[in-house]
Amino acid sequence: MYKLLSLTILLSCSQLWAQDYFQQQTNYQIQVQLNDKTNSISGKMVLTYTNNSPDELKFIWFHLWPNAYKNKKTALAKQLLQNGNTDMQYTKPYELGYIDSLNFTVSGKAASTEPHPEHIDICKLTLNEPLKPGASIIIATPFYVKIPTGRISRLGHEAKTYQITQWYPKPAVYDNRGWHPMPYLNQGEFYSEFGSFDVSITLPSDYVVGATGNLQTQSEIDWLDQLANINSPDYNSDADTSVKPLKTIRYTQDKVHDFAWFADKDFKVAKSSVKLPHTGKTVTTWALYNNEHGDLWKEATTYINDALHYYSLWNGDYPYNNCTALLGELSAGAGMEYPTITIIGDMGNAHSLEEVIMHEVGHNWFYGVLAFNERDIPWMDEGINTANEMRYMETKYPNKKLYEVYADKKTGKLLGIENLPARGMYDMAYRYAARANSDQATNLHSADYTSMNYGIVVYYKAAVLMNYLRAYLGDELYDKAMSEFYTRWQFKHPYPTDLQAVLEEVSEQKLDWFFDDLIGTSKKLDYKVTKLKGNKLTVKNTGEIAGPLHITAYRNKQVIYDQWETGFKYKTEITLPEKADRVVLDADSRMPEYTRTNNRIKQRGLLKKVEPLKLKWLAGIEQDDSSPLYATPWVGWNTSNGIMPGVLLHNGILHEKNFEWRVMPGYSFNSELPTGFADVKWRILQNKSIFKNVWITGNAWSFARNPTFRDPDSGELYTRDLNLFRVNYGLKIQLKHNPRSGKKTFILPQYYHTGSLDHSYSFMNQNFFDLTIKHNRSHAIHPYTVNAEWSVFEGSNLIQLEAELKHNYKAKGKAFHARIYIGVQTFNSYIQEHRLPFAGVSSYGDYKLEGIYPGGYNREGIWNRQFTDRAAGFVSPVYPNGNRIVALNLKSDIPMIPLFPFANIAYTGSMFHSHSLNGVLWEAGLGITVIPRVFTIYAPLVVSKDM
Repeated sequence: MYKLLSLTILLSCSQLWAQDYFQQQTNYQIQVQLNDKTNSISGKMVLTYTNNSPDELKFIWFHLWPNAYKNKKTALAKQLLQNGNTDMQYTKPYELGYIDSLNFTVSGKAASTEPHPEHIDICKLTLNEPLKPGASIIIATPFYVKIPTGRISRLGHEAKTYQITQWYPKPAVYDNRGWHPMPYLNQGEFYSEFGSFDVSITLPSDYVVGATGNLQTQSEIDWLDQLANINSPDYNSDADTSVKPLKTIRYTQDKVHDFAWFADKDFKVAKSSVKLPHTGKTVTTWALYNNEHGDLWKEATTYINDALHYYSLWNGDYPYNNCTALLGELSAGAGMEYPTITIIGDMGNAHSLEEVIMHEVGHNWFYGVLAFNERDIPWMDEGINTANEMRYMETKYPNKKLYEVYADKKTGKLLGIENLPARGMYDMAYRYAARANSDQATNLHSADYTSMNYGIVVYYKAAVLMNYLRAYLGDELYDKAMSEFYTRWQFKHPYPTDLQAVLEEVSEQKLDWFFDDLIGTSKKLDYKVTKLKGNKLTVKNTGEIAGPLHITAYRNKQVIYDQWETGFKYKTEITLPEKADRVVLDADSRMPEYTRTNNRIKQRGLLKKVEPLKLKWLAGIEQDDSSPLYATPWVGWNTSNGIMPGVLLHNGILHEKNFEWRVMPGYSFNSELPTGFADVKWRILQNKSIFKNVWITGNAWSFARNPTFRDPDSGELYTRDLNLFRVNYGLKIQLKHNPRSGKKTFILPQYYHTGSLDHSYSFMNQNFFDLTIKHNRSHAIHPYTVNAEWSVFEGSNLIQLEAELKHNYKAKGKAFHARIYIGVQTFNSYIQEHRLPFAGVSSYGDYKLEGIYPGGYNREGIWNRQFTDRAAGFVSPVYPNGNRIVALNLKSDIPMIPLFPFANIAYTGSMFHSHSLNGVLWEAGLGITVIPRVFTIYAPLVVSKDM
């Protein structure tokens, strides 16, 4: 009853919103001048604002988005930092930007403003008199914009190249859901009112300009036509532009919700046109680029023309007269769209350039004409547009393979993608996140996504889902529905409920499984075949969504059944028209299947559901039509084992699997014994309660070690022959966190058994329980890790706590490190000799046998000088066997050079060893990084006298 009531209320609200739909009208007249000496613009805006709502308005929220660049505390600065981008944090003050000199008047009278309580790039304009429904007012203000560096985001300049976007005072949207004031952000785009623009731009006359709308200045039109001479696309005009040091050019455009312009003295111009498929209207297309990229951009207008053709064909004709793509300095993605014009970053090859140009041109439909609220529902903009992008590339290049786009044929064959179509990248990206259980629901607010998921989920996953819907409905019905949606909602602000209503109306189907489950959650779609007997096929839904599924049946290599079936829960039996030799679910990879290796079955054979085993080298992606076994040769060495040849066998790497295994057998010529390791990981829980993932894990390890010891009393050296092994098993538990927090927490209860294969030394044969909690936060400037560990050895307890904080410098890879360590061990009557080492020297104290050490346990010679950052973290080779340690480790990289100073100080004490060093110890010195994170040399220069 509650669910029914909730649904009734929701439907009632949706109908109410539809019935009460309105949108405001904003008509602009803007005069602006570029000063390329001060990198600034100054202008005046006159805005006619019409209130089409049923409400009286006492104020209007305004976006002052250039203020997003004003300081390092704005919403933009915070989001960039959270996404790992430190550019704005380290930008010099003179490279920042802002908007000021505002002086609002309403219908000729001064009006007051007040700042937004949180965001300096939003203000509230208080009206002198309430604006009644149906009435209009004229709002005017001068403004001045200091243009920031182009390294930060979309508004900016690099030298004398200007990208002027989100640059004028702009009213927030007021719709039937209220006001939508929003700060400027990189991740999460925009929502603005429709209207008209009449913009005059004054700037030095040698700049070539591309802008929204229709150029009205005839002299400028003539100059651009001259630059775009059809016989010489790279022709540069020698026309005398020195007569007037400045020029003023005018652009106009109706039925748009934004205006952007770009200026560069070095722009080359290409001009073309395309006839639209439905109306036959001719659209003029332009490409602006520089000589350096001339070869790459020579087909740019063709890409624009083809994009306009296909998007018009599938969705409805392009409504404007011009469409421009230009090369620019872009700091927010590969490209960015504005009405009738798009800016494209530096692409490395023609395929990528075409893909990005086409995608950004496509936004004229899914952002421009259908003006979704991109901040709140980014998937409608990016996902639907990317679905069209996938279709475009597949239609125009039906035989193009994935390796042809991203690799060469040899690499493609090595990875097992030699037969994968280019569109497979979208599905691979989605399944990569889904298998790692890191994907998110598709209908979230833009600010809720991680930086990676904003691309994977909002673009790729949403596109895969939309193409799944298209495959199920069929192109004809899908295109009919999307064309109806375009016609009904063009130049308006539709929401997902509006899209669902049109799709359901045209298709005459309920699509709750799509909008509520696939779009509305991160649930997985996963079917598997369980039995094929005669013409009876049994399919089980092992996922969480009852979406439609595609079934293809074969007999004598001929297709005898190729149909979409209505989705179901649990299990169902499907009757085929005749007996089939083989059945495949989702043979054309159109479904967002979580696992495809369970989608095939044969009528006969010992392993009916298992595809043929194939031995492949190195690694690759999961194969649908084979069961690959990956093999990688390896050679290891240490002083104890000598040379160790072997082979690594595993079941793949790219898409995380619920069951993963690795086996690495080898052979030691020194010890004449087998060596190597094996591990297994089986995920048994996902997204349950507080748990993100829970795995059962197992690990086995064996290497010979022949350590050399020095007797502390006599000083004599002696050697022990140890053929060591370790077996451990337990759980790996990952807790849930807000995905944008950058935090990860793992709990690892593990049981260990370590020992010597020949049982020669009883002190190495140990059984112990270990509970480790690992917590870390990734952050562009201040990442940290905190670890806590409790180990129990036959009544002896070892407790270790460590925390490390880093402060990353502007120089990449350079940081200040501070680490605190606390270790306490309690003993029973049997003293555990090597549990709490003072220093990280070689493998001393590696009671879990986890490290890789060329010197094994040797305490003499050059190989003894390897150490790891654990316990007290001292570099000096000292061996106090304390049962309590408190230590502080400090290290600071030096920008521009690989040298760094370090200092360590610790208190250590012991109640068992008279020869142990006790009290406060310290050391300091210099280090040099030879290979970052691989090979570093430390040189202690001063140490405490007891050392």
